[in-house]
Amino acid sequence: MSNDQPPPQPDPYGPPPQPGPYGPPGEQRPYAQPGQSPPPGPYGTPTPYGSQPPYGSQPPYGTQPPYGAQPPYGTPAPYGQPYPHPGPNQYYAPMPFPVTMPTSVRAAQIVIWVTGGLSLLVVILASITGGAYEAGRAIGGNLLGWPLCVMAFFYAHSGNGMRVTSIVLASIQIVFALGNVANALNGEGGGGGGFALIGAITTVVLLSQGSAGLWFKRPKY
Repeated sequence: MSNDQPPPQPDPYGPPPQPGPYGPPGEQRPYAQPGQSPPPGPYGTPTPYGSQPPYGSQPPYGTQPPYGAQPPYGTPAPYGQPYPHPGPNQYYAPMPFPVTMPTSVRAAQIVIWVTGGLSLLVVILASITGGAYEAGRAIGGNLLGWPLCVMAFFYAHSGNGMRVTSIVLASIQIVFALGNVANALNGEGGGGGGFALIGAITTVVLLSQGSAGLWFKRPKY
C-alpha cells in the first residue's frame, strides 16, 4: 500500500470568503441587552426614549412643548407659534400716589395767593388815585382770581374736581386779564391786569402737571 495522500479536491462552492476592510463578512453589530444602553454608532450615542434634550438646545422642527411649559430663556419660538409675552403687570408696577403735597401744587398755591395780594394792592392804589370807578376796573382785572385764592386753601384735602375747576377758572382769567392789559395799553386805565395774566398762566401750567394730577386723584382715607 502506498502512503501517498490523494490530492485535495476543489470546493464545488468556490473559495472561502476573505475578511474585508470592515471586518469579517456577515458580522453584525451586537444589540443592546435589556437595561443597557445601546452601543455608540458612527454618529454618537442615540438619545434614550423619554429623555430631555440638554438646556439651550432647540427641539426638532415641528415639535411643540407640553401644554403650559415655557421655553428656556433665549430659545426662539417654533415656526408658526407665537412667542409668550409677560403679563401686563409683570414688569410694570402702578405708580404710587404721593404722600405729601408735591411741589407743583404747593407752587400753584403760592402763585395764586401772591397774585391775589398784588391785585388787592392795585385795587387799593386805584381807589386812592382814581376813585371807585378805577377800583372797580382793577377788581375786574382779577375777577376770577379771588375765588381761586379761596379754593387754594382746600388743595390739601380736595379731589380732582377742585383741580379741574381751578384750571378752568384760571384759563378764563387769562382772557379777562388780556382784555385788562389791552385797555391799559390804550390809556383807558385798568391796571393790575399784568399780575393776573402771569399768575393765571402759571397756575394752569402747574396744575396740569402729572404730579398734581396724582395728588388730587389719590385715595382719601
